Amino acid sequence: MTAITNRTVLFSKNITLLLDCCLFFIFLTASFDTFLNIKLSGFSIRICNLLMVFFIASVFLISISGGTKLKLRLIGFWSFLVWIIFLSFFVKNSIIIQRGLGYHLWLMIFFGFILALALYINHLAHFEKILILYLNSFTVVALLALFQFTLALFGIEALISYYFQSGIPRVHGLSYEPSYFSTYLIVPWTFHFLLYFSKNEYLKKKTKNNFTLLLLTLVIFLSFSRMGILLVGLIVGYKSLTVICKTAVSKKIRITEVSFISIVLVAVVGIVTVAFIYSKKFISVFEGLPIFSNYAHSASIRLDDFMNTWKIFQESPLAGYSLGGIAPAIARLKGYGSLTQDVVKNTEGMCILLEVLAASGIIGFLFFCFFLGKVLLSSKQLTRLTNPASTSGLSFSFTGHRLLIAGLIAQLILLCMNQNILRNYLWIHIAIVNISFFSLKDAYKNNKQKENE
Repeated sequence: MTAITNRTVLFSKNITLLLDCCLFFIFLTASFDTFLNIKLSGFSIRICNLLMVFFIASVFLISISGGTKLKLRLIGFWSFLVWIIFLSFFVKNSIIIQRGLGYHLWLMIFFGFILALALYINHLAHFEKILILYLNSFTVVALLALFQFTLALFGIEALISYYFQSGIPRVHGLSYEPSYFSTYLIVPWTFHFLLYFSKNEYLKKKTKNNFTLLLLTLVIFLSFSRMGILLVGLIVGYKSLTVICKTAVSKKIRITEVSFISIVLVAVVGIVTVAFIYSKKFISVFEGLPIFSNYAHSASIRLDDFMNTWKIFQESPLAGYSLGGIAPAIARLKGYGSLTQDVVKNTEGMCILLEVLAASGIIGFLFFCFFLGKVLLSSKQLTRLTNPASTSGLSFSFTGHRLLIAGLIAQLILLCMNQNILRNYLWIHIAIVNISFFSLKDAYKNNKQKENE
């Protein structure tokens, strides 16, 4: 009870309400690339990051003024810190120094947000409330995107910038492009998809699982992001085969599994029917080359960007370029003379893991891998720290933690086919996984203490 009492003293009811609202708007604006941004010296300062700075400053100032000992909690803290130190040394190699400093400051904001969130939320009940806000924020953005698509069908642009030659709009919310939007939505989609098959009825009810899963699936398909749709298709296909094989062996099938297989069959029949009736428009969905559409988004461009990122790493495998130095290094490799912010925006790298390797050097990259590995394996660490008796009352929360990690893995897969690890929604999700881990860890310890009393 001590932690909760101290928190109540530090964060009054009104302050808690303010900070919870701030968190919700951070979650809500995580994907905003084209709205509520401030352009300054070639940089886009997003409203999400400004809200993060406010949240970080508020939490740390209130905590320090309360005279309590600050607990800096991050899974793999020391590995992450060493990685940041390596990047700090390599900022001088970023060619455009202000860009290198800007990107490093961006990363430090994410670092501060993760620590501030773990300092602010220190009991499981509060985390569960924030988790529901987090998941529901995706639903709000998905509904906004669906509204955009509807307006576009009636000839109202509604901030949609991408259309197929046939006139079909591609929804991208307020992200730069559809692939960014699908990368943002893959986290909640994976969470809700796996939640559908779980027995966590409480979380299903709070997040309106059935409705939200259908909504997210529809919006991802309406984005027509081939990467996102492919990953969704692979996950659904794998799960379908698993259910069919399991049913064949056990001769039993759950109602949720019957519903799932039925929906998949209806969806497949529907897609085939639409493809047959509207063959020309359906084929247009597979546009991906500049000659077919008014935007260039082909596999060959991605492959070129990937190879350029690999080449600059080979030129300097030990001393990295820092996160902000990848694009300038590629621009220099391509022979550009005068390098400016506007010029290097057209020479971004590809595959975030390869970009981190080029930015951090081999040694720094190893520490990043240690950190990421600890995050992805955090559920196993929780299992080792506990026993069946102490986990029985927290099984629902433990299920939620595993689903959060599954969402993170899905997002990392898509980001390996995209650029820039400094995505707001990636680091917000890592912050949520982090606080989920520590909230559960504290709850397990409290349960164990009660058992020993």
